[in-house]
Amino acid sequence: MGDNANGWGVSAAGKVPFGPQGRHDIRFSATYGQGMGRYFTVGFAPDAVYDPAVADRLYVVDNFAGFAAIKLGWTDNVRSTVMAAYQKAWYPDGIALPGLANVASYSVAGNLFWSPVKQLDLGIEYRHAEREVASGLTGQMDRLEMAAKYTF
Repeated sequence: MGDNANGWGVSAAGKVPFGPQGRHDIRFSATYGQGMGRYFTVGFAPDAVYDPAVADRLYVVDNFAGFAAIKLGWTDNVRSTVMAAYQKAWYPDGIALPGLANVASYSVAGNLFWSPVKQLDLGIEYRHAEREVASGLTGQMDRLEMAAKYTF
């Protein structure tokens, strides 16, 4: 026997430049929906869950995701960004879930980029993130990255 369920979602996003020559900006986005987990951060949560023990049907999962960032262009060739992101999944009550099913996560990050010549970007970024799963376990990650990009 099969079942189907409908999903929906709504998003709002924006970018507001400010400062000298619009060198700075604020960026933001928020999305909420049901049955659209695959469209959030590479499958953070499922679109729906199926539990044959509870009415033998599909149940959609509610999701929310949002982020905000501020980019500061310190000079013509030095810039930095500070950002934060959050995601939450609400599963239907009474449905059996794997203990490692994602429930919530957030991250904060900051970076600094320098472009000594037009085609070269050098940067460093620090990120802290935390995640909670259905069993109640939580974990965290701290990461420092360096990047070099040459555009040709």
